[in-house]
Amino acid sequence: MIIGESNYALDDDGNRILIGLTVEETREFLELTDLLASISPGQPLSSIDWTSPQEMRWLALMQKHTLGLEKHLSAGGIKH
Repeated sequence: MIIGESNYALDDDGNRILIGLTVEETREFLELTDLLASISPGQPLSSIDWTSPQEMRWLALMQKHTLGLEKHLSAGGIKH
């Protein structure tokens, strides 16, 4: 899944967040994305054979974001 601009929203305090995540979780997700990409440069992020705590946390945050995005879309939150 590619994280594009339509995956972001502003929270009640005006912070740019990934839909379904808090400010802290968004920051953590982006840091983990960079970390995991640096470990396997040129390889797509995938949950196959993931076992490290960082990989599992990234996956949990991605799942939370995906669920939040699905709810947002079903409520008519993003128009194209």
